[in-house]
Order: sequence, then C-alpha cells, then structure tokens
Amino acid sequence: MLPVSERLLSIGDFAGICQLSVKTLRHYHAIGLLGPAVVDDRNGYRSYRFDQVVVALDIAELRAIGLPLPDVAAAIADGGARRAEVLEAHDVRLRAELGTTVDRLAHLERILERERDVAAVIVFTVPMAHLRGIPTRLRERFGVPVVFYDGDVP
Repeated sequence: MLPVSERLLSIGDFAGICQLSVKTLRHYHAIGLLGPAVVDDRNGYRSYRFDQVVVALDIAELRAIGLPLPDVAAAIADGGARRAEVLEAHDVRLRAELGTTVDRLAHLERILERERDVAAVIVFTVPMAHLRGIPTRLRERFGVPVVFYDGDVP
C-alpha cells in the first residue's frame, strides 16, 4: 500500500478537502500556481497527492487576506524564500487602503449628517376641503411633520 502522501485524490475529493472549488483548482493549474500530480492523457482527469493539501491550504489562506495571485505565486515559490517580503508589501498596501477607506467613511458620515439636517419645505395652495387625510398620509410616508396653514401666507 502507498504511503498517504503518495495516494492520489480526484480533483473533486481534493477540492472538498481543501475547501476550494474544482473551477479554482483548474484555474490554479492553468496559471501554474498549483498543478495536479497526474493528468490522465486519455481523459484529462486531474489527480492530486495528499501532500499537496498543505500547499492548497496555504494558497487559500493567502487569498483570504486578499493577496493577488501573482503575489501568492511569489510567496510560495522556491520554498517560500520571498514570503516575508511579499507579505510585508501586502501589509503596506492594506494599510494604505484602510486609510483611504477611513477617509471615505468620514466623508460619507459628513454627507449623511448634512442630509439629516436638511428641512424640506413644500408650499401648496389648495382649498382646505381637498386636504382631508393628506397630512396623516404624508407624515406616514415621509416621516416628517406636516403643517397646514389656513389663511394668508405672510
């Protein structure tokens, strides 16, 4: 019997163990990031070794932090020789994006506050007999006070 590290898994079984989709594994193979151990020449079926699970999980973890695929490839190449450098560069990128996001949130808060403070005034001139029930419907629909003045507008 073969040792566990040498046993072959179908792409579906491998995908299930690694929590990656079959489509993702095919893409990783196409771009040279994670190729199968064996591709059957007759039917094109891909098979992976159990020891490739560690690499697939590492790739999934790096993708989970938003690392672009070219950087993932650089991080795992040559036994991870450039891993720390790639991760530190990603840390700098994420912190810059965070600063931009914080600025955008502050801007959004200013816009929302400004819009909350706006008081809308709409003036209609209509006979009072036509307004029966309208104040209640307007208040319910728009959530703002509705005031009617029965007389001359100053």
